Amino acid sequence: MAIASIPHVHPLTAPTPICCHHHLDDARSLAAAVIAGALGGPALDIGCGEGGVSLAVLAARPDVSILGVDIAPEPCRRAETVAARRGLGARFRSITGSVFEVPLPPARQFFTNPPLLPGEPGFFHASPDGTRDLFWAALIRLLATRERTFQLWIHLFDFHGIERRTGRYLSLREVADQEGLGFGLVHCGLREAGRHSAIAGAVPALRRVFPDGEIVVDGVPVPLGRLPHAIERPFGVPHSVAVLSRDVPADPLRAPSSTSEVLQ
Repeated sequence: MAIASIPHVHPLTAPTPICCHHHLDDARSLAAAVIAGALGGPALDIGCGEGGVSLAVLAARPDVSILGVDIAPEPCRRAETVAARRGLGARFRSITGSVFEVPLPPARQFFTNPPLLPGEPGFFHASPDGTRDLFWAALIRLLATRERTFQLWIHLFDFHGIERRTGRYLSLREVADQEGLGFGLVHCGLREAGRHSAIAGAVPALRRVFPDGEIVVDGVPVPLGRLPHAIERPFGVPHSVAVLSRDVPADPLRAPSSTSEVLQ
């Protein structure tokens, strides 16, 4: 597998500079990873929103075409409009609906910036058999069931489970192991947050879901379960872009391209 040789790094012990200050920076991190590692050909952007990641990838990789999937129709329409205005419309289209319900065309590459905070639509996915998974875990299981060969790039805050942890949820690495997938980290850093940010506002709910997950306060990792109800000081949220793969031929990763000019 192309990605299996990438060393597994714990984001809290590796160098973790503040690299993101806004959700657009999250998108840039994900886009850079896809640009560097995409195999070419069709790709699916799961939860594409207004298409920021897709547009960055299309601008940098003329050998890639993308289908965006999102439950909200209006962002999809805006993404198609912007793609057409930038001369990328021939390689981008979108469909509206849940990725767990709409028919998906064959593809070898997928990427997603999934719902990260409790309260966001789709944060949890309830399957017909009554099981309740985090969105990203349900997506991985879906792709592992239907795709023989694929790569999936996924942006997550690390308390979602980049590392093995105890608690009421499965880590990303555990899900990859269960499904027999290759796993690697292609980006690790800190997302800056202040007391008025959406992340800070979600801390009580995050503490209930991820009590053992960690944020960084004054340079020190602190478990969410030990945080007070409100955080008055700025803090960092460890985040990563991981790539999961199955039987993808080896292909050297390309150097990431700048995406700032297309994520405005």
